Amino acid sequence: MKKLLILLMICAGLFASDTFRVIRSGTLVKTELPQITSTYLAYTPEAITAGTSVLSPNALISAGTISVIVTSAGANNFVVLPSPIVGQKIDIIVPSTGCEIRPLLQTQFINATECTASKELAVPAGSIMRANAVVAGTAGKWIISQLDDDGTTDAGGTPD
Repeated sequence: MKKLLILLMICAGLFASDTFRVIRSGTLVKTELPQITSTYLAYTPEAITAGTSVLSPNALISAGTISVIVTSAGANNFVVLPSPIVGQKIDIIVPSTGCEIRPLLQTQFINATECTASKELAVPAGSIMRANAVVAGTAGKWIISQLDDDGTTDAGGTPD
């Protein structure tokens, strides 16, 4: 019964000071509701530093990461996506100096372009890139779109 009261309270949006009336076997019962505190999930972006090598440890986005905030010393420095798992989504926040994005392997794709050693996706400063993994494995595929600082969504571009 207590679980039902809590569920009804949550669904009805009632607060701890409210009372709830329950009809049980033809009897009207007045019940004080327990106090419920709000709970929500908040994700703190992982701080990473764009590097100059795929082996730069601070440039690697960890598997299972939901969002990262990137510090970059130059627009040609880059961050490296983890190996894609279908359905994985990563927000890449680049607040100041731009950088580039590369997949973990040179056989993987970003926006339908295979990213060989010389291909990466440019990220302008002040944008959020949203990476979505659509194919897993060594020929994995990421689709990346760009959210601009004015709130518009653009195509993520083509690695070059």
